[in-house]
Amino acid sequence: MIYEECFAQGCKNGQLTFSELLAATEDFPLNGEQIAELYEQLMAANMVLTDDLTKAAVSDALAFLDQYEGEDPAKTYLLALDATPFLTENERALLEKQAQEDAAAKEQLLIFYLRLAVGISMRYIGFGVTLLDLLQMASVGMIVARDEHDFSGCVPFSFRALFRVRRAIMRGLDERPYHHGIPC
Repeated sequence: MIYEECFAQGCKNGQLTFSELLAATEDFPLNGEQIAELYEQLMAANMVLTDDLTKAAVSDALAFLDQYEGEDPAKTYLLALDATPFLTENERALLEKQAQEDAAAKEQLLIFYLRLAVGISMRYIGFGVTLLDLLQMASVGMIVARDEHDFSGCVPFSFRALFRVRRAIMRGLDERPYHHGIPC
């Protein structure tokens, strides 16, 4: 079921964006094995995965926050994240290889992929949670992805992080307290 929806999205042009992948798997909480299996299925079908969330994520979030006045901790966080340089594809691949044995490389990857976490967080604005809370939930998901990822395997870190960040946000949204108003 999961694979059919992903393949239907990707069969249009042979490529699948992270946004389309999230939309196609929205109703399926995937565990680690299922994430690896989905990736293998997509690669076996020669599907090209495109990260459409990372590039404009920080600027989109900053534009969203510009409509509010005052100093916001989320804005400070995003400005600091925006100051970190993008990695080239070669630098990213080298870091993923080094992360097999080096904790500092894992930390650098985590910081680089926080932009992806911001992009996923932006999809959940309007669910009654502040952007800062969404960013915190996404960061927890990114840390979980880093801690459980097998950097020597064939599944890229970004693919696993995509699902772990979404799971952390969904869990955070489910666990938030509900405030019931008292009728007048």
